[in-house]
Amino acid sequence: MSWDDDRMIDAKLFGCAKAAKIHATGGYRPDPVELSDPLEWNRGVIREFCSGCGSLFELCRSGAAAMGELGGFQLPDDLSDRYLVVDGCSCCDAVFTSVSLKRIKS
Repeated sequence: MSWDDDRMIDAKLFGCAKAAKIHATGGYRPDPVELSDPLEWNRGVIREFCSGCGSLFELCRSGAAAMGELGGFQLPDDLSDRYLVVDGCSCCDAVFTSVSLKRIKS
């Protein structure tokens, strides 16, 4: 029996939980202090803030470049005083339509 078969049997016997999406109400604003904190992930180069649900993520260089591409802009070499803003993310039920690059206000 394969691992997938085991998982299917487990789900039939015990049920399974699906990750609930956060209901995005919009209008969230990032905390400047939290944006200015040092990045925790060793590959992180920038933070991404979702204005739909208020979630804050760290992105690696390639992830940040992909977001810039979606937004139609190139990222500067120095990202230490910048963050990305999106209007929907993988954690919420908002539809992703835009990404922008902002400067962290001190």
